[in-house]
Amino acid sequence: MFGGGLRPYNLAPINRGCVTKIAFVTTHKASCNSPEEPVSKVGKKLFLTAKTQPWDTDADDSDAVFKVEGTIPDATNEPNRVVFTLSEAQTYQDPTIPYFYDIVETDANGDNANRLAIGSFNIIAGPNNAQAGGLV
Repeated sequence: MFGGGLRPYNLAPINRGCVTKIAFVTTHKASCNSPEEPVSKVGKKLFLTAKTQPWDTDADDSDAVFKVEGTIPDATNEPNRVVFTLSEAQTYQDPTIPYFYDIVETDANGDNANRLAIGSFNIIAGPNNAQAGGLV
């Protein structure tokens, strides 16, 4: 169903209106009995894009709810750990509908796009559909 052996992964629910960090760690197993080895993402750009339609593949992402570029906080010790930081505004979305995301990797110049992950997530709102985590 999905090329490249991709399986959908659900993210933990995201609190509405709260800064959120999503960590994405890439590893590879050469065989069933081998240990997982890190796959460095240094020199690559990774983007997490959220939409309301399941894995929409429009080239320009014009209908994206948000699109965030990931960063590698510690390229020396964890070159395979990419963090996507979502702002309050990006997470202040409708909590009554599901959202779908994909993570796409490109070369540093934006060429050679490769979809690494797909999945879905929900938004959790606080009382009266307000920002989550606020005082009740």
